[in-house]
Amino acid sequence: MNIHSFKTVKSPDLFNNLLIYLKVNWALTIAIFLAISVRLTFWIYTDRTWEDALITTTHAMSAAEGIGLTHHAGEPPIHGFTSVLSVLIPLVAEVTVSGSGIFFLKLCSVIASVFTLIYAHCIAKKYDLDQWSILFILVFLACDYQHIFYGMAGVDQHFKSDVDLSYLFLSYSNIDQEFWLMRRED
Repeated sequence: MNIHSFKTVKSPDLFNNLLIYLKVNWALTIAIFLAISVRLTFWIYTDRTWEDALITTTHAMSAAEGIGLTHHAGEPPIHGFTSVLSVLIPLVAEVTVSGSGIFFLKLCSVIASVFTLIYAHCIAKKYDLDQWSILFILVFLACDYQHIFYGMAGVDQHFKSDVDLSYLFLSYSNIDQEFWLMRRED
């Protein structure tokens, strides 16, 4: 089996295959639902934003306005953000719609939690764990209070988990492995 034996699925087939995949891998489905619902509930209920997010978004707003990566106009560029991702994510939003950086950072936090679960699920499947063991791991990742608390407050450290898991998945997987968005051509 090699990469040439796979064909990208057309959109109607993609949706059907995704539904079948989520039905067969019920642990992933439960964890994704749990992660999204817990994060959105926390976001709606608390509407919490930490000062780290405000500082980072101020740098992104200044860059979008053409002032540069600085906190206040007239100051030289000062490093005031924790990582490149923490300023690039709100910068994309600020360039598009002014004042939407924190909202987009929180939205990306919800999306990143789904990718974290998908990567963790793929790694667990690679090691032939049963569905109950996978469910335990995925529920832990879905309900980790630090990811929820800090991620939904606009702090970017939770993105590191997604990057780490994606690195592990990509370093341990082979290019000819069948991924969940592809199907095998026989």
